[in-house]
Amino acid sequence: MHSRDSIIQRIRETLNDDYQFDTFLIGATLPANLFEKEDQIRARFKIRGRENIKSQLIRDLRKKFSEVTKKRIDILHPDLTINLQFQKNTSLEINTKMRPLIMLGRYIKKNRGIPQRSGGEHNSGNEVCIQSKPYHIVSQTPRQASVIRTLEDASIQSIISKEILRITKGEALKFSWIGSEDENSLVLGSGRPFFVQIRNPKTIHLNQKTLRFQEYGLFVNIEEFFERLPEQPVQFIAKTRIVIQASRQIGKEGGLKIKSLANSIVVFQNQKNKSRSSAKRIYSIDIVKINNKIFELDVIADGGLAIKQFVEGREYISPNISAVANLQCKCLLFDILDIRIKEY
Repeated sequence: MHSRDSIIQRIRETLNDDYQFDTFLIGATLPANLFEKEDQIRARFKIRGRENIKSQLIRDLRKKFSEVTKKRIDILHPDLTINLQFQKNTSLEINTKMRPLIMLGRYIKKNRGIPQRSGGEHNSGNEVCIQSKPYHIVSQTPRQASVIRTLEDASIQSIISKEILRITKGEALKFSWIGSEDENSLVLGSGRPFFVQIRNPKTIHLNQKTLRFQEYGLFVNIEEFFERLPEQPVQFIAKTRIVIQASRQIGKEGGLKIKSLANSIVVFQNQKNKSRSSAKRIYSIDIVKINNKIFELDVIADGGLAIKQFVEGREYISPNISAVANLQCKCLLFDILDIRIKEY
């Protein structure tokens, strides 16, 4: 007990002003022989119902640390947890752990050729590990030639990860994607939402909530913070522009048949696992441009609709554009125009 002030000083030296937090909790592990001696004293003097040595030590340390740092004690959801391990030889080990930081963000992608994830990234224990790897970026539109350049770690996940880890000084990240797109797709409107969980960040205060990566055409906004990740998959609605090449020019009748898909349910039948079959609603579908055999559609549908399969009729998806229009259609490109979250 007489070492309380020196213990508090040791904790502050361990934190070294690197941690930013509002609430904390201190716990302790004491040597077994200390409890044995305490039990002997309690038995000898018939002491019952009194606070034990561990409880008193923790209470005093919490109170003193709160006075010194002006931070609040939080038993249930502390920003910072400090565990003191007292050894039998009176040495002290201090372990610190910050509460995971969970945030909802959105990214807008204005350059083609950047995938969500690249081959240099893999999941290890549900956490993102990033490796440095060159990646070839291909920028192209249906009307433009390809432009190829080489960039390091060119994926949305790695670009965002490095910056968020830099800002929060965290150890690792876990991404929870809300939908996906092709690497050659643009993401416009309010952007694609995603959750990211940062393990052991040294700060929970993000002064910088808008991240701009001009060289990649990538813009990120951090919108909300959460205590935990959603337990169920997030439901959303996406507006998508699809560029399609048909085996012949689409006629008026074919156009009307495609438009008739509005308010329909598209069912994907998984032939290997029937329980994984899914259904998506098409809320609206409009033809916005026709140029010979190439035409463009604006489709508003439930998130998770397999766009290429919906266009080409592959993988047992029904109804689909090729079958309805009686044309052999190929999806050349699709861009995400906007995404609206239904619930989480």
